Amino acid sequence: MSRPPFFLEYKCTRLRITPNGEPIPNTSLGRNSISQIINALEKYQQNHQCDNIYCGHDDLNKTLRKYPDIQSIESALKVNEAKRQSKSQELKANGTQSETFSREQLMEVSVGLLNPSEKGQQTPLKCRDCAMLLLSTSMAMRGDNVWRIQWSNLSI
Repeated sequence: MSRPPFFLEYKCTRLRITPNGEPIPNTSLGRNSISQIINALEKYQQNHQCDNIYCGHDDLNKTLRKYPDIQSIESALKVNEAKRQSKSQELKANGTQSETFSREQLMEVSVGLLNPSEKGQQTPLKCRDCAMLLLSTSMAMRGDNVWRIQWSNLSI
């Protein structure tokens, strides 16, 4: 019974992974993910208790959640879940702020879109492109949601 606690400790500190298999920086697995891993280990234990490798091991009759090491890991995860979520929200907010355009960059791009030297584009199309750029960079992000911008919030 020494391997599952070490495996779970590793999973608790492991970074989340994208579908491509690349680790996502500043992330960690949550309590529900670790609980699913324990469920999978218990299912594996239940399905393979009759294999020749595991014959004679009385530990297999006991579920993993009854072991004190596993119980302490789960209780620590419950305690730390609120801190983990608040840290992830803080990192998410800092990340969205750092990836936005500066005011000078927006002015430079919008002036470039309205540049009269390019031929073939009409002024209404240029105004539309500039407005789309400025509106898209002015959206308020909160998690996966985009909040509507009021006309009173815009200064033209």
